[in-house]
Amino acid sequence: MAKYIEDGTYEATGLAASVYRKDNGNVILQTEWAIPSLNKTIRNWDCLIIGNTGEIREKQMANVRKWATGWDGTSFSWFPNNIAGLKVELVIENQPKTPPEYDENGNVKTHSSVKWINPVGGGAGQKEMEADESAALDRIFAAKLRANAGARPVGGVAGVAKPATPAAPKPAPATPAAPTLPGMAAAPATPPVAPSTKAAVWDRYCQLCDENKIETDEERRKYFLSLVSDIGKQTDYDNWSGEDWGRLMVAVNEWNGLPF
Repeated sequence: MAKYIEDGTYEATGLAASVYRKDNGNVILQTEWAIPSLNKTIRNWDCLIIGNTGEIREKQMANVRKWATGWDGTSFSWFPNNIAGLKVELVIENQPKTPPEYDENGNVKTHSSVKWINPVGGGAGQKEMEADESAALDRIFAAKLRANAGARPVGGVAGVAKPATPAAPKPAPATPAAPTLPGMAAAPATPPVAPSTKAAVWDRYCQLCDENKIETDEERRKYFLSLVSDIGKQTDYDNWSGEDWGRLMVAVNEWNGLPF
């Protein structure tokens, strides 16, 4: 990946793609893009499916379909087979590294990241690409992908669409608990957890927000207060013990950046 690219919108050409599954179960689309005007390349990661529940991230999949022209939403293997040569526009934004890093002058170091990938006209150190697992993941998630694609025709006789598979109904979202209610009941007894610190929890929380593109301060504060409420605590952080921070760290990792 290029070390530094100015904020802005750039025309880019696809070089490679890989679809793989992380240890936490999330299915990740990794793409690599060339920016001819700068003679640089950059990589991006999108979370396509939530591994713990197998639920399709419909909003993220819809965003991918906007620029992945030709993809019908039914097969991960489309990406490694078709990304090369695909033309898009990348919106680049430089963000502070997480956890923070500083240069010799005390300035916070930043890294160039892809904020958005759009269709054309719409809007340090390089690691190896992750090994592609799209074929195996297609076998695991084939039914969910087809259900999520809904009425989009897949194959069949030219001009005759196959009957649409109805999308599985989504469960109603849970109402977040109030962040700080007076007289909040104490949390039920839980097994012992490893102690942690406020700094460690916040760094992990910000990392998950960055990975899942939760960018506004309002959203970040709302989700963080909901996690505090979930463990039965209030926001008098100076009075928290290491075990309290450890319980919040467990809640942050289980949340994993997913909408409530």
